[in-house]
Amino acid sequence: MGKGILAVVVIRMIPIAPFSVVNVVAGASTLPLRDFMVGTLLGMMPGILAMAVLGAQIADFARNASWSNILLLALAFLGWLGICAGAQFVATWLAGRR
Repeated sequence: MGKGILAVVVIRMIPIAPFSVVNVVAGASTLPLRDFMVGTLLGMMPGILAMAVLGAQIADFARNASWSNILLLALAFLGWLGICAGAQFVATWLAGRR
């Protein structure tokens, strides 16, 4: 796997990069489809998981503000940070294996 995966992962993890512009630039470049798809999967996974897990925890906290909900919200946030760091590590490791 090449540096294309790492480039796509980094671009997808930046929340201000517009998806349509990234898609058009990736399509116009010589980036292989496989690298684009794997990079998109690794780059978007942390954000999707964060929306699912943190969204549910924030809703529970809004309904019932308790210390256990605060702890679960903090753990969910730390888990999200771990997933982001892990995805970045995997992408960097895969790019370095080439």
